[in-house]
Amino acid sequence: MQRKLQVFVSSTYVDMREERQVAVSLLKAFQATVTSKICRFFGDVNELKLIVLQSVARFALDQDLSGWVRRSDVVDPKATLEEMERLRGENTELRRQLAEWEASKLASVSPDSPAEVASQLNEDAKVLLVDAKDGDGQILYARHSGGASLGTGTKNFLEPYSDREDARWRSALFELRDHRLADDTSSNGTIFRLTRLGYQVADLIDDSSTPSATSSA
Repeated sequence: MQRKLQVFVSSTYVDMREERQVAVSLLKAFQATVTSKICRFFGDVNELKLIVLQSVARFALDQDLSGWVRRSDVVDPKATLEEMERLRGENTELRRQLAEWEASKLASVSPDSPAEVASQLNEDAKVLLVDAKDGDGQILYARHSGGASLGTGTKNFLEPYSDREDARWRSALFELRDHRLADDTSSNGTIFRLTRLGYQVADLIDDSSTPSATSSA
């Protein structure tokens, strides 16, 4: 009986010692975690105050920190969101107005008949259109070191070159484009090709400017 008790006490002592070792290991791990996240140890309140002041001074000299922002300097998120919503609504309204304006512009420059289109063209646009029709149906515009050239297959309208003539004939070209008489097939404003309506208007202008057989007789 005495031997059994001795064995029981011994085993219990061994278990308690192992548990103590585990507890000590856990305590050391906990201490290591805590001490890695604190500034320094202190003995009393006065020492704590001194440590805090030293730490604040050190942070103030750290150029890598972003710093603090005063509460009065913080932007009110509600006001910002309201302004964004207002701008979004304004943008939507402007887009709607722009779409309506573009639709009305297309309607205003797309009359029903070639005769109506011809009546709206100035003389330079008419000359350029007929000349393109008599050539290969193309109008070419290119800038170079000497100025620019604008012409059809039969004529360069900027020869000799001048800024005034450049503005004059480019205006005529853009007028043909805006009336859908010539399409920009290059998408960069260098090559224009007459459309079906462009040929119709050019024929109409050409016929109206050609004297009839009776009048010539």
